[in-house]
This record gives sequence, C-alpha cells and structure tokens, in this order.
Amino acid sequence: MATVLAQHAIDTSADMIVMGAYGSRRLRERLFGGVTRWIVGRPPLPLFLAR
Repeated sequence: MATVLAQHAIDTSADMIVMGAYGSRRLRERLFGGVTRWIVGRPPLPLFLAR
C-alpha cells in the first residue's frame, strides 16, 4: 500500500504528501507493516504529518 501511495504521488506530480500519523497495535504493525512508518523512512516527496 505504501509503495502504491508513493508512486501515485510521483505520477501525479504532487508537491507534497499530507497524511495522518496514528499509531496502531505493535503486533499488528509488525505482522502487516505500517504505511506511516514506510513513508517516514523513505519519503519520495516532502512530507507533512498530522495527528
């Protein structure tokens, strides 16, 4: 999901990614990964996070 989001932002020539950063349960995040963690670790564009 995170790679799709990042690629779409690039394809549409977005200037920035704006997203909410809400925590989830650690076990669930370890099993399935987290979009927020992936985007923060490898931002393809400037990033604005809101909580």
